[in-house]
Parts: sequence; C-alpha cells; structure tokens
Amino acid sequence: MPRCLSSEELMELFNALDNNGDGVVSRQELTTCLVKAGISMAKVKQVMNQLDLNRDGFITLDEFKIALGLNKEPAAEWRRLFMQMDQDRSGEIDVNELQSLFDEAGMTVSRSVLDEWIRENDVDGNGKLNFEEFYSFVSSNL
Repeated sequence: MPRCLSSEELMELFNALDNNGDGVVSRQELTTCLVKAGISMAKVKQVMNQLDLNRDGFITLDEFKIALGLNKEPAAEWRRLFMQMDQDRSGEIDVNELQSLFDEAGMTVSRSVLDEWIRENDVDGNGKLNFEEFYSFVSSNL
C-alpha cells in the first residue's frame, strides 16, 4: 500500500526539482530532471501542464501541493479545478470552456443550460465566471 509523503519528504522532493533554490520550479528545471529520469518530452509537457496551474511557466510549492492532492483546503481544490477548466488562462470560464469540460467527460449538456447557469451565477454580468463567482456557487450548493 502506498504511503503519504511527510512534510519533510515533500520539501526534499520540491527542493530537488528547484535546482537554483529560488523557491519555484521552472519549466527548464522540471524538464532537466524528468529527461534525466528517462521521461519523454511529451510526458514532460503533460506533467508541467498538470503542475503549473496558473500557466506562468513556474511551479510554486502551493501549486505542487495542490496538483499532488496534498492541499486539503476545499478552496484550493476548487481553484485547481477552476484553473483546469480555464483553458485560455483568462482567469474566467466561459460557456465554451464549460461545454468542453462536459464534452470531455462524455456528458451531454445543452448550451442553453450552460448559458443559463452562467447567467445565474455571473455576479459582475460579463458573461463569464471568475473564481469567486464559481466558488460561491459550488460552496453553497455542494
């Protein structure tokens, strides 16, 4: 049975990836480490996309914890999901991104239902949901 990493082991792993000690893991640092371990470039890109939640090219310790499922704060978990849904990294999700999510999950949801859901939860009225609007809905309904 797999065991959980201790806080010290997690920090050791993160610091091993952070070669220059600047507190973040760059795309290059991750690539160097994973290629040395025999991981393909395609897989390296996939891993980077999974870990770099805000798509700035760097992995922070918080992103590392969230992506590995080690941050058990509900808001952090919802932020992780929101960032995955926000395909264009605009900080907001629109009806097309929602439609894509349901399509990928093999679920049929009409565009009119998604449009209505966004309208009902879009506090600032811009036709999209920012994280606060999204989190307000999920935290009060789930």
